[in-house]
Amino acid sequence: MSSTGAVVVPDLRDTEGALYLGVVIAAFLQGMLTVQAFHYFEQYPKDYKILKALVAFLWCLNFAHLGLLIDIPWIRLILNWGDSSVFRRNTKVLSFQLVLVAIPTVLCQSFYLHRLWRFSKRNYALVGVLGCAIWAGFALEIFLAVVTTSSPKAYLNDRPHIIALFSLAAGSDLAIALSLVYYLKCEMGAIRNAVAPASTGYETETRRETNFVLTRVIRYAVGTGLLTSLSAILSLILMLVSPQSRVFMASHVLLGRLYTNALFANLNSRANLRQKLQGPITTSTMLQPPVFTIPSVRADEYALGNVKSGEASTLPAGHVNVGVSVSVVQEYSEIVYDGRNRNGYGQVC
Repeated sequence: MSSTGAVVVPDLRDTEGALYLGVVIAAFLQGMLTVQAFHYFEQYPKDYKILKALVAFLWCLNFAHLGLLIDIPWIRLILNWGDSSVFRRNTKVLSFQLVLVAIPTVLCQSFYLHRLWRFSKRNYALVGVLGCAIWAGFALEIFLAVVTTSSPKAYLNDRPHIIALFSLAAGSDLAIALSLVYYLKCEMGAIRNAVAPASTGYETETRRETNFVLTRVIRYAVGTGLLTSLSAILSLILMLVSPQSRVFMASHVLLGRLYTNALFANLNSRANLRQKLQGPITTSTMLQPPVFTIPSVRADEYALGNVKSGEASTLPAGHVNVGVSVSVVQEYSEIVYDGRNRNGYGQVC
C-alpha cells in the first residue's frame, strides 16, 4: 500500500494574509476617496482646471492601484490554487503597484511643498532641502519596484533602501507640517501686534476670528503630516521587527491613498474657512493681498468671499489692517492664489 507525500502548505498568515488585509483597508480608503472627490467637484466647480485635473488624476491612479492589489490575491490564491510553488515565485504585479504608490505620494508631497514655498516667502533653502528628500524617496520607490521584479525575496537584500525610504517619508512629512505651523504662528503673532490687547469692538473680534481660522489651518497642517508620518513609521517598525514577512507591505500599500485622502480633505475644507470669514473684500488688483473693510461688527464672521478686481481698497481711520494675516487664509483657501504681502508686514519671526 503506497503512500503519497503530503503537500507542505506554507503559512500564509503573515504574507498573503497581511496583503489581503491591506487590500480590504485600501478598498475602504478608496471609497472615502471617491466620496471626497465627488464632493470636491460638486462644491468647487469653478476651481482652477489644473487643480481639478490633479484631483481626477490622483483618483484614477489610486483606483488603478486598487485594481493591482485585488489582482495579487486573485493570481496567487485563485488562479494558482493548490500550487505552493507560486509563493516562491515573484508576482510582478506586486512590484508594479509600488509605482502607483510612489506617484500619488510625490504629487501630494509636492503640493504641500509648494504651499510651504509660498507661506515661507520663497525660502529656497528650506524648500530645496525638503524637495530633495521627497524626490529621493520617489527614486527609492521606483528602484525597489525594479529590483523586486527579479525575486520575491529581493527586498530582504535591500533593507537599507527600504529603511531610507520610510525614514525619508516620515521625516519630510513632519518637516513640512512643522514648517507650515511655524509660518502660520508667525502670522498669528502679527495679528497680536496689529491689535492691542486693550482694543475693543470689531478690532478684538477681528483678531479672535482670524486667529480661530489660522488655528484651524494649523490643525489641518499637523493632521496631514502626522497621519502619513505615522503610516511610514509603522511600516518601518514592522519591517525591522518582522523582515521575513510582508506585514510591513500591508501598511505601505495604504500610503499613497492616505496622502490623497489628506489632500482631498484639505481642498474640501476651504468652504468651512470661507464661512468663518464671511464678509466683504475689496482689493486694488488681483495680485495684491486682500484688505478688509469692516464697517460694523457683524453677527456672522467675515470671510474671503469673491475678490473684486479693479476697485480701490479703503480702510477707515482707526480700523485695523488684518489683510496680510487673512491673506494666509486666502493662500490656504484658494491654494493657487499667488498674491502675497511683498512689503514685509506681518513678519514677526
